[in-house]
Amino acid sequence: MSVVRRVAQLFGVGFLILGGAGLYYGHSLDDGILWDRFPVNLVGNLVHVLFGAWGVAAAATFSGAKSYCQLVGIICVALAGIGYVTPTLGIMPIGGADIWLHGGVGLILTYAGFTAREGAGLTAL
Repeated sequence: MSVVRRVAQLFGVGFLILGGAGLYYGHSLDDGILWDRFPVNLVGNLVHVLFGAWGVAAAATFSGAKSYCQLVGIICVALAGIGYVTPTLGIMPIGGADIWLHGGVGLILTYAGFTAREGAGLTAL
């Protein structure tokens, strides 16, 4: 499996876990706090679940994983920038600790997506 496919798979699973935890602990449209740090609500949780399912599905092919990492990476970096200016995007919270989380995830995904080479694989995983 190529590096970018593994990255898409791992971040997809991570988004699914985050979305599932948010749905479990903060299932209403009202803002809540997940793990005493991250603002969550139903819209944000559903977005995380969608990004997670997309990542897991995209990991099936090199081109799908590359596109996923590029697009979701750019979206996350943009959310970090927007979250620095305003704590919400419509009814979805993106401020607070989410700024640094979105920024970090976005940089990793963007790097993986834009530096991906089809022949580069992981042999130990």
